[in-house]
Amino acid sequence: MATISRKKLTSPYGSGISVIPDINPRMSSVNGVERVAEALVLRLTGRWFYDDDYGLDLHSLLCADVTDTNDIALRVERELLKDDRVKQVSAETSLDSEGRLQVAIVVVLKLGGEFALVSRMIGDIAASELMFDILDVTS
Repeated sequence: MATISRKKLTSPYGSGISVIPDINPRMSSVNGVERVAEALVLRLTGRWFYDDDYGLDLHSLLCADVTDTNDIALRVERELLKDDRVKQVSAETSLDSEGRLQVAIVVVLKLGGEFALVSRMIGDIAASELMFDILDVTS
């Protein structure tokens, strides 16, 4: 399960229905950069059964006994660059105040706009959830 905290996002990326029912049970409309951000969050929450090249299970990576955190950052960057709206991605790993691994991601979009995502685990490993914060939006 993924959760996103949001700030108002605007950009020329159109609108559509929210595709993450955990955070938007009414499946209301999302616009612009927010629409792209949701698509990128979906890419980081797991693979799609019909497309072996889509998705990265970031939750499992963050829960694993990791020795090479740079590899996680590189895998995140490669996955998000598969979206044709993305121009540039920078990901960095660090430990949160409780010693859990988190990933800070900056995304620059091809048609303008930039935002940061921070993914972190909440709860203990056995019952953890991946949390995404969308920050620092420019359009």
